[in-house]
Amino acid sequence: MTPDIRQIIGKITEANVQSLSSASGKAREEDPEVPTFDRLATSVLCATPDSEVILEFVVRGVGPLEFQWFHTPIDRPREIAMLEERHPSLKLRVHNITQAGLYRCRVSNPYCTEGVFGPRFALKVIPLQKGEVSRK
Repeated sequence: MTPDIRQIIGKITEANVQSLSSASGKAREEDPEVPTFDRLATSVLCATPDSEVILEFVVRGVGPLEFQWFHTPIDRPREIAMLEERHPSLKLRVHNITQAGLYRCRVSNPYCTEGVFGPRFALKVIPLQKGEVSRK
C-alpha cells in the first residue's frame, strides 16, 4: 500500500508572502481588488505512482474568483493549460513520471481579468523499486 503523500510531505499551504506578482510581473500588493496569495514560495513535492497529491493554496480577493491551472512537464519547456481544472485546489492521481514538473494556478476576477499567478508546485515522481526475485 502506498502511503498518502500528505503524510510524507506534511501540509503544503504554510509560508509567508514576500511579494505578489501579476501575470506581467509587476507588484500588485497595494491594490485590494487584485487576488492575493498566502505565499508565493515554491513547494517541492515527491510522489510515487499510484499515490495522490493535492496542490492547494489560500487566496483572497473580491469575487467571483476564477481559477486556471497550468502544468510545465519536465520534458517540455512549454506551459500547458489544464482546461478541465477550474478549482482552487488540484487533486492529482499520480500514474507515472510524465506528471512530474511544475504546476501553478492563475486566479482572476472582474477587477483583474489578466489574473495573477499563485505559488509554484514542483512535483517529482519517484518510480517504485521492483522487488528482488529469489532464485533457487
